[in-house]
Amino acid sequence: MQIRVTSEVRIDVSRIVGAVNNDRFWTFAASEWHRLYTPYVPMDTGTMSQQVVIQPKTIIHTAPYAHYQYAGAVYGPSFPIVQGGVAVGFFSPRGKAKRPTGASLSYRKSRHPLASAQWDKAAIPAQMPLLIRSLQAYVDGGGLNLGG
Repeated sequence: MQIRVTSEVRIDVSRIVGAVNNDRFWTFAASEWHRLYTPYVPMDTGTMSQQVVIQPKTIIHTAPYAHYQYAGAVYGPSFPIVQGGVAVGFFSPRGKAKRPTGASLSYRKSRHPLASAQWDKAAIPAQMPLLIRSLQAYVDGGGLNLGG
């Protein structure tokens, strides 16, 4: 005996795409990505990790030096700060254009051992699967309100 079953499934794709393309979902995604890549952000006092603006699909590090840290390049002109005959840091004059010197920044790893330039890209291999799992849990938990 042979039984033939035919079924028809209708999915309102535009409703689903619209649900994923909303600010709440993408703000959640940005917040999760920030949380996951934070161990890759260079850390001294924590200011750069903590001073962020999270918007849909966007994470903005607002510390004035964030761009330089992200680029991973030493910018100048910079002059040493000397205390007791020892260079303890560097400063750049305000109002003067800064340009890459060709030298790379080296990051202290005592607080964030994974710290690197372009921390979001450095985090992708290890953290992207965790982000995908988190976003799937958000969807599975009803975060997109797809149920009706």
